[in-house]
Amino acid sequence: MNLLISQSIAILPWACGVISLYLVMPKYFRAEQEFRLLIIGAAFLAGYFGLAAQIWILDQLNLNAISPFLLATTGIVFLVFLIVKPFLKETSIKIAVNKTDYLYSPIFVLTLILSLVVICFTVHEHFLWPAAAWDTVWFWALEANKFLLHIDSTEDITPFSVNGPHPKTLIYIMAWGGWSASIADPLRFAPLIPWLHLYLAIAISLFGFFLNKTKSLAISIVFTYIFLSAPLVEAHAIIAGYAELWIAFPIFLSIIFFCEFNKIKDNKLLFLALITAVIPAFVKGVGSIYSISLFAIFFFTLVVN
Repeated sequence: MNLLISQSIAILPWACGVISLYLVMPKYFRAEQEFRLLIIGAAFLAGYFGLAAQIWILDQLNLNAISPFLLATTGIVFLVFLIVKPFLKETSIKIAVNKTDYLYSPIFVLTLILSLVVICFTVHEHFLWPAAAWDTVWFWALEANKFLLHIDSTEDITPFSVNGPHPKTLIYIMAWGGWSASIADPLRFAPLIPWLHLYLAIAISLFGFFLNKTKSLAISIVFTYIFLSAPLVEAHAIIAGYAELWIAFPIFLSIIFFCEFNKIKDNKLLFLALITAVIPAFVKGVGSIYSISLFAIFFFTLVVN
């Protein structure tokens, strides 16, 4: 039971991200639009990086960052979205509905089964492995553990500081995973669970992207399977602790959202593209280079058009 509770708590940021984006972009969640899968992937980023931002704010205020105060700030965020929602008018732009191929085609069914097998293997291995990634042991998990000790301390009332080359975003995210894992048996439920959520979010977005472009379930699931079974990606999800996927995913989404904005001229997609483009700068020190490059590309594209 504790395992189920801790798992449900760990995925709350993603759920909050879905609710937040639904409040401001309900059109893209309609059942007939495969594009919604990309938005669900973006909701993962919105939820987890929104969580990190709230934890940072609470820490700067010398408040216990993972406590009822976090519920209060989340409530304030939802309240702001509800207040702003009436002013965000839905455009009359229609998104083409994909006519997908036969649902029960042998290729789709077989590849879906293989994909589920790979996911189950990855989840199983993730739970069995301790913190083994070099980046985890040397920096992320080490600092996340220090942060959890910091918020439990009654002596140190100063904001948490890090002596390292990277922002504190993934430290906060890993601290959330570690805190939720502590509810259950840590040996059975790894504290690096956000990396598994990232793995699944990318898979969902990839499937939605190819389904939106190819209108073929078989082609979409084949490319999704290629991603899920890629050795490097699988290893990153299993042992966790590396930040490359956290950088690659927002780059992927920002480019897609900007391209869609160029097609249908929905300013919400442009805003989403810009928000996801800035995320790499808050992941690793080198991420700012990617963010600046994306903004430069977007700017010159808008100027040319």
